[in-house]
Amino acid sequence: MAASIDPNLVLPPHQDFAALSEEAIAFITAQPGNAWTDVNPSEPGVTLLEGALAGLTDLGYRLDHQMADLLAPAGAEADWQPLPPIDQALPTQPVSLDDLQKILTDHPLLSAARLQPAAAGHYQLRLTPIRALSDTEQMQVRQEIWRRFQAARPLGMLLDTITFLSEAKLKLYPELELAEGAPVEATLAALVASWQRLLAAPPVYAAAADCLAAGQSGDEVFDGPLLNLGVKKIQPPAPTQVLSSQLIDLALAIPGIAQVSSLLLGDSDGRRVDNAWSWTVPDNHFISLDLDTLLPWWAGQLTLPKQSYDPLHRKGQRLRVNLAELRALLAVPPLKPTSQASLPAPFGRYRRLSDFPAFSQGLPAQFGISASGLNPAATPAEQAMTLQLQAYLLLLEQQQSDQAAQLENIRRLLELPAGDWLARLRALFVRMLGSEALSDADADRFWDTVRGLPASILRQGAQPLPLAEQLLAPADLPAYRQAGGEPVLEDVLSERWLDRTLRRLQHLAARFGETLPDAAQLRYRGVFGHYSPLLLASRHAPVPALDADTLTRRLASLKQALDLAGFLLAFPRLSGGRGQGADLAASLHSRSGLELRVAARLGITLDDGDLSLGKREGLYLVEGVLLAAGPDSEPVLSLANAVFWILPAEGSRLGDPSFRRLVEQVICEETPLHLTPWVCWLGGGDLNRMETLHRHWRAKWREMGGPAAPSPDKPCPDQTGHDLSKPTPAPAAPGSWSRRRRLQDCSAALQRALLQAAFPIGDAAAWQSHIAVSQLDANFTVGYPLVPQRRTVAFGRRIGDPAKPYVVAFSPALPLND
Repeated sequence: MAASIDPNLVLPPHQDFAALSEEAIAFITAQPGNAWTDVNPSEPGVTLLEGALAGLTDLGYRLDHQMADLLAPAGAEADWQPLPPIDQALPTQPVSLDDLQKILTDHPLLSAARLQPAAAGHYQLRLTPIRALSDTEQMQVRQEIWRRFQAARPLGMLLDTITFLSEAKLKLYPELELAEGAPVEATLAALVASWQRLLAAPPVYAAAADCLAAGQSGDEVFDGPLLNLGVKKIQPPAPTQVLSSQLIDLALAIPGIAQVSSLLLGDSDGRRVDNAWSWTVPDNHFISLDLDTLLPWWAGQLTLPKQSYDPLHRKGQRLRVNLAELRALLAVPPLKPTSQASLPAPFGRYRRLSDFPAFSQGLPAQFGISASGLNPAATPAEQAMTLQLQAYLLLLEQQQSDQAAQLENIRRLLELPAGDWLARLRALFVRMLGSEALSDADADRFWDTVRGLPASILRQGAQPLPLAEQLLAPADLPAYRQAGGEPVLEDVLSERWLDRTLRRLQHLAARFGETLPDAAQLRYRGVFGHYSPLLLASRHAPVPALDADTLTRRLASLKQALDLAGFLLAFPRLSGGRGQGADLAASLHSRSGLELRVAARLGITLDDGDLSLGKREGLYLVEGVLLAAGPDSEPVLSLANAVFWILPAEGSRLGDPSFRRLVEQVICEETPLHLTPWVCWLGGGDLNRMETLHRHWRAKWREMGGPAAPSPDKPCPDQTGHDLSKPTPAPAAPGSWSRRRRLQDCSAALQRALLQAAFPIGDAAAWQSHIAVSQLDANFTVGYPLVPQRRTVAFGRRIGDPAKPYVVAFSPALPLND
């Protein structure tokens, strides 16, 4: 069918030439003292107006190109990638039990994984295998699933035990009538596969690319965590009660089965259950079809007492089964992981958006503007009027041409920051924030890096310009023509460059719903004011030199732009893993997603060095649920839902009370609602001792691996009945300590230190003007705005106990007028 224009097509206002023309003429004629008496198309003013509107509607048409076309690169940049790939930007780390169970089920030997709460923050994991596993297979699966849990563990969660459900075999004795011409082995194999799908309910996976090709959106395909086996489809769970009617219905749905004459059920011990129409799965078991009974039954190798019929027949004739062929048909290859290669971004058609000719060259010849120059027959006055008209039109043409240049540059405006200048400037600013001394060579390298910063704006000259030679002076014409291909119009580190760069990065962050504190809140000027004289003394400093106050202000804006750039580059990790705990079993220096996010919002660079050595910035997060109490000590407070933040109380910014309030506010905004943050500000020797305790505790935790960590020298809990969440007795050797006991002792020491830091003795006196004594729930704010921090002053009392009211202290100064 030939394409046609819709007669009822309604153009958007920025593309509707006729509507724009009517609106412009109506505006002109409505002006007081209007000298226009003729607004017909032949009027020269109308002609000029229509030429300008044609350029505007052309820009409007280009703006409505598909986003893939607007972002399409030229041929030389075919591998250019403006944003993170879809399979990196959309998936997240687990944010719910369902997400976490998906990750734990994502194994070729498992059909289900279920997490059950045992206590506050403590969980037990029950795995359902696809078949009975050997001891070696169970240990391998246990190790892989435990490691996967640690890598994806949400904050405030601890895994106590990992157990496998036991197998419960269902024995079936069906009597089948096969249809004429139906192949015996293929028909029985299809029937067995149908019954197994019902009983085991194995998970079904599909490749992400196939789901997208089938019309599913990216949000649907990549909703939640990214799985190795593919996109998990929603399937009904395995039944807890098997009905014979279900089995018969599935059998009759198989082509080639004409009739199910009888169907007897049997228990796992081999006893036949006569006149039973259902079979209940025992608790803590998974059901499987007993093929060692079913296949010999069909082959005639197994008979029941008083049996007087053939299990398989066709038209009254007994059928023989080739067991070797049937077993070969039933052999199912294990699931394999799907390809984890990033999905390519859809590229559109490159439109050459910067090609935008000036509309003055399309004017009628009567206007005197042509590529051949001025009309030699025109009088000097007429030539002057023509040049004046061209000069007036140049303003509008230049503006439209610049807009077309910005359309060509839109992919540069929307792409993620890139370049080695990020790492160089970040390293230098870390040293400044740590109050380190800078050398003259450091100052020289700073200015060399600044000169290599990316351009912030593009423009182009209006091309072609018919009367450029006559309109512009000979000295100005080359500069104007050069401006058309010159990308940089602003000096880097200038006020306009910083403002434009910050607005561009803030726009990109806002597209993800993110807002970072500004430079004034982050207290950057107080830090960089100390280094401005040294930087200005460099022989590589710009000429003319800036004054120290101006450079300090621009350094603060540059650091804010660097924070935004780093946040955007790490956004998939900072957003998708914002509720993820640290993988303590992987590394001594692993960080939780919450730590990374809070540090990124505050402009703090995290590394593996000790914070107590100098005045370096940094922070630590300790989850209370991981502090296993020792066998001889009871915790003073319930720490399952507590997270402790350890920060140095010294430094250029962290020693500032106003910046500390911002830190506490960001921590309370980012901490998940089910967790309670406690901020510990430590300085000098206290921070050194806390870091030593924290480092030893992480080492012991990694060595032991948590309660559910599998170990070759430790029996499985489902085989011995031993609860791994309980302390393991020490070895018999005198004077030796078990790994678990060492972890418990180190955890108890760290727990006492954190509680002492969170509730220092005598601290209550400092809060007497801002306290309220009442039986408050966890979210009560006594009518005031959202409080960024609350601290329990009545040490040792339980929150929520009606018999023991407690005291809540508010960190900001609040008016007590209620």
